[in-house]
Amino acid sequence: MKRKVSNNIDPSTAPRVTVPCAGVSCARSPFSGASKRRASSTSGKIFALITVASLTLLAGCKDDMKDRGRLKTYEASPFFADGLSERPLVEGTITRTGHRAADNPLYSGKGADGALVNDFPIPVTEEMLRRGQSQYNIFCSVCHGLTGGETNDPINGRGNGMIVQRGFTPPPSLHLTRLKNAPIGHFFDVISNGWGAMYSYAERVQPEDRWAIVAYIRTLQVSQGVNENLLTTNDKQMLEEAERRRKALEEMNKNESGHGETVHPQAGPDTGTPVEGVRPPTPAETNHHVGQE
Repeated sequence: MKRKVSNNIDPSTAPRVTVPCAGVSCARSPFSGASKRRASSTSGKIFALITVASLTLLAGCKDDMKDRGRLKTYEASPFFADGLSERPLVEGTITRTGHRAADNPLYSGKGADGALVNDFPIPVTEEMLRRGQSQYNIFCSVCHGLTGGETNDPINGRGNGMIVQRGFTPPPSLHLTRLKNAPIGHFFDVISNGWGAMYSYAERVQPEDRWAIVAYIRTLQVSQGVNENLLTTNDKQMLEEAERRRKALEEMNKNESGHGETVHPQAGPDTGTPVEGVRPPTPAETNHHVGQE
């Protein structure tokens, strides 16, 4: 007859089993493993509940952090008495490049009375002119041309830089009578604030370099209308050589184009590759900004 084994055993009265543990006798209850498994299962459920609750709370905060955690430009704010999110500058705040008084001609091109100056606020030296030539060639020649533009029309002459030859709105020639007579502060003001289709170069060209460009513009204006009787023999020889090279290049362009037009490389449609024999648009074919400098 088999003995019936009851499962209703009190763990506190259960027999102890002795097993070897690395040379030491260890007493262990046969019910200790089951108790640990039940405890581990309960801990896992609690951890899962905490994780789900945390994710739910974080999901509820997402929109609030995105929409209310910052203020957009010019957005109103009830936090301040004036209702504005933009705060006034702290008294004594200066620019990153130092204090620049509005009535200082070096930074404004204008005098204390607000009129455009006609005197350079810094000394004009050969080094300054060379610096001006370098900056002009980089920033200005692409529209106005290396020599400042056309010289044969003192009223409506246009700039002849490379991007103008490719169709960009041409600026006025720097050799116009009105620009030759304009105060030097005018050129500084235009470089700083822009004019017509020309945007401001204030963030690209430092004030000292702007004045260097202005000085070089005056040099170009003089060079393209100088009295040949005032030139030395060496100067005249250099001019004759430059004119000879210009005519040779012009003749070469005519021969290459085959129709008497000067060839200017232009970008082909959707390819960016030059298209030979395509002439630039004439002034009548483009829109002009008369006031553009």
